[in-house]
Amino acid sequence: MFYQNKDFKITVSCFWIFLICLLFPGWVMAQIYYISTSGNDSNDGLSQSFPWKTIDKINSLKASETTGSSILFKRGDVLRGQIDLQGDPVGVIFDAYGTGENPVISGSLEITGWSVYKENIYSADVSALVGAEGSIHHLFVNKKLMTIARYPNIDAPDQGWLKVDASPDKSTLTDQALAEYGKADNYWTDAVLKIRTFSWYFETRKIKDYKSNGTIILDQDLSANLQPGWGYYLDNKLEELDQANEWYYDPLNKKVYLWAPDSADPNTLVVEGSVFENGIRVYWKNHETVIQNLKFQHQVKNGIYINQCDRVKVLNNRFEYCGERGIQMAWNSVDIEFKGNFFENMLDYAITWNANIPAGNSVIESNIIKNTALIPGYGGSGVTHSIAIRIGGTSGIVIQRNIIENTGYAGIILEGDAHIVENNIVKASLLTLDDGGGILVNCSNNKIRNNFITESWGNRDASSGTNNNSLFRQMGMGIFFQPKLSGNIIEGNIVANNVDFGIYPNRAINTIIRNNVCYNNKYQIYLKGADGDTADNAYNNTIEGNILCSLSPKQICLRSDENYKFGTFNNQYYINPYSDIVIIEGDNYYSLPQWQNKFKDRDVNAQVLEKSLDLYTITSKEPNLITNSDFNSDISSWSGSGAASISYDPGKSEMDGGSLKNIHSVPGTSTIKSGYITLEKDHFYRFSFIAAASSFGDVKVRFFREDIEGPWIEYLESWYGLHPVPRKHNLVFQWPFETTLKSRPFFLTYDDDPSEYWLDNVMIEPVEVVIKDPTQDIVLFINTDTQAKQISLKGNTYTDLDNQTVTGSITLENFKSRLLVINQRVSLADCIKILQILAQEPGAVPFATGDFDGDGIYELEDCAGILRSLANI
Repeated sequence: MFYQNKDFKITVSCFWIFLICLLFPGWVMAQIYYISTSGNDSNDGLSQSFPWKTIDKINSLKASETTGSSILFKRGDVLRGQIDLQGDPVGVIFDAYGTGENPVISGSLEITGWSVYKENIYSADVSALVGAEGSIHHLFVNKKLMTIARYPNIDAPDQGWLKVDASPDKSTLTDQALAEYGKADNYWTDAVLKIRTFSWYFETRKIKDYKSNGTIILDQDLSANLQPGWGYYLDNKLEELDQANEWYYDPLNKKVYLWAPDSADPNTLVVEGSVFENGIRVYWKNHETVIQNLKFQHQVKNGIYINQCDRVKVLNNRFEYCGERGIQMAWNSVDIEFKGNFFENMLDYAITWNANIPAGNSVIESNIIKNTALIPGYGGSGVTHSIAIRIGGTSGIVIQRNIIENTGYAGIILEGDAHIVENNIVKASLLTLDDGGGILVNCSNNKIRNNFITESWGNRDASSGTNNNSLFRQMGMGIFFQPKLSGNIIEGNIVANNVDFGIYPNRAINTIIRNNVCYNNKYQIYLKGADGDTADNAYNNTIEGNILCSLSPKQICLRSDENYKFGTFNNQYYINPYSDIVIIEGDNYYSLPQWQNKFKDRDVNAQVLEKSLDLYTITSKEPNLITNSDFNSDISSWSGSGAASISYDPGKSEMDGGSLKNIHSVPGTSTIKSGYITLEKDHFYRFSFIAAASSFGDVKVRFFREDIEGPWIEYLESWYGLHPVPRKHNLVFQWPFETTLKSRPFFLTYDDDPSEYWLDNVMIEPVEVVIKDPTQDIVLFINTDTQAKQISLKGNTYTDLDNQTVTGSITLENFKSRLLVINQRVSLADCIKILQILAQEPGAVPFATGDFDGDGIYELEDCAGILRSLANI
């Protein structure tokens, strides 16, 4: 029988085995390799009992030995070095085994053998560690980053910054304060200058020459001539090692110098110096690599470096104190996943991505990124540094469900095209730099939706100069656009508590801004454009369904430039219970009715919150300071100037008896002022008045200190809406200057304001106040969880934006918010009332407040909840 031939069977089997090996070598050669610091490189590495010991052993393997294999590191171990596999293996998995904390891939080497250099400074020879070409880039003591020896020290005046006096060219600066430090020529030669050149970046240069008159000459040009006042410091100078937590590396003699924390002996501490550039290098067709459950720390550059490798997954790793980036996707890789990783204390970036091809199905998801680039001068040199996630060049990346907190510059920067950014939390950006956003957009066709962007700051500390934007406002924005971008959709975001603009589309084109909640920003939305129908203008945009909530008289719901055609406005909800001025266009201030009356096509379906609240609780008051404030019989003690023509009106309807009438009689500024009053330093005053007008408009009120030689000092400038129906306006202010006998309110209107308006009951009352927190009166409830969430209202009664009463609790879907206006707040009296009712009728029907947990029943738990709420527990 032919098929009974045994030799033939063996031949056929061998043939198929050979063919499989040839076509799919990874299937046959795949192994599981074990690495432990307690192992030995002479072991076979194929079991937990006989692991290898070093990263060098891994790097010695051929691609045929690592393709399809798993390389497992023992939990609890610290392995020092850079993993750089030979050839182009595919499908390698880097993972952990055992129990305990995830294994550490460290870019640092431990430094021992310390001896006293002088006083509290120790030194150690590291020539055996770094070799002939190596260096120590950062130093860590007991896991804490040390400071490179510097002048001035961090705790010196002006937060450790020197200031530029003059800069004749891009490579030279002078500073008299540095000259007064008294160092000779060439003292600072070869030290390093770290300088804040502009609001939004630092630069680093080596010093080529120094003159004792305070002149520094650099080895390379800076990006521009420096203006006076910009901050800098000098480091990398052994002679400036003069306090604990500082260190210096001598590259010539390969020695490290350290003044340890608390002046301790470093031989009793764990001292580590960063040496290796990368933790794992995934380069050139190392496709389908998986890196998971590891910790990367102290790399000179990157925890993980990826270049031209597809379908790479980086999952559930931890990154700490990487010198440049946690993960660098360096060039042209597709279908990449970065998920579930934790980044903390990255010195420059957490994640960067650079490519000139689409990213395929790539995602950056569910990562936590904290404390990125918070050390000025350590976060890279030049523009677009100090960023949590920076995307450059590529298109189509999905960035979702990440938490980004405390970043030197922007939380996320988008370049390239057509990214999706959704369900992220970006909090506290721009902590060391300024002029940017929590999300900074520098490309078109993105979808930015359902994100929480909060608390962008905008650093204006002592490093900020006196020119080049430094005297501008703090510019910490929520969502910031570079000019002339097109096709972006900004939808469903919560943009709150940012120092400057909430959303800032800069000359945007074909952009949709829809259904966002902008809350407690300086301007909730600023629509930037150009004057008139120029080619540099914004056009074909849609802004609709946004809730714009301001929480002080100085905040504005919507600001735009004048005389340009942004696009379509529809169905905004404007909220400012502290002022009826909600819109600025150009230099003009508007209430919503005034704006709609002037521009008939502007947001005709808009709504405004018809509710007034105070920022202060008045605890006591003294008599009114204004003479003849109620105009019961005349307008004595009042005067008009400019275009004003004032008179007494005894019968203006709906006013409180007599009133002062002004007719804007000629072109120009119409000014009305009272008699002088005395305002005392640091005292609080409540300013109030009633006003009506022949049509919609606004009146500007200004206070000056007038009892000085030269120009008066303006203290206060505020705008109030004028309406055909009389309205009362209030403002509490604190007088900041020395006591003055000569101040008074000035009421100003202009040619485009109503031709007639009336004033009555103008009062300035000395008061004592308790400052209120407006976020507790107009409350933004949010849910950043992945599931729907029930939120207790803690016994308070609110009104929603549809004017419906809301009590008990509310339910929010994930990544949604709801804005509620306080109606009645629980108090200690409610607790007492509950006890009284319980004594008479247990289980009584709830009243307006007091049912703290919203279950419809009075009970002792409600009292406990009220007391905890009042104590902010």
